[in-house]
Order: sequence, then C-alpha cells, then structure tokens
Amino acid sequence: MMYTNQLVLTGEVNDVGSAIRTNVDESYRRGIELIAGVNITKKLNWQVNMPRFSENKIQSLH
Repeated sequence: MMYTNQLVLTGEVNDVGSAIRTNVDESYRRGIELIAGVNITKKLNWQVNMPRFSENKIQSLH
C-alpha cells in the first residue's frame, strides 16, 4: 500500500515524554500474514497466526 503524507514516529520523545511524529512525503508498506483456524466443536475454535513478513520503507531514503 502506497502512502502520501503519512504521519510516522521518529523514535524521539519530547520534553514531557510523548512520542514525536513527522510527515513523510511518500512511503509504502507491503507484507504477508497467514492465519489458519479450525472449529473443534460448535463452541470451540482454535486459530493460529503465523509470523508476519513485512517491509515498510520511506521512498526518499532510497
């Protein structure tokens, strides 16, 4: 998914401890997540969430 003017965390905090955010002109996110589930009984459902593989980039840093 492509983003324009996305608000992102900078990793810094201000003088009162709140996270600092900034706008990024162009960025993207892409990835995959696998989820599987099975109904054991009518009231019991078992689900598994596989690890996510994602890539999140800021275009201007390439």
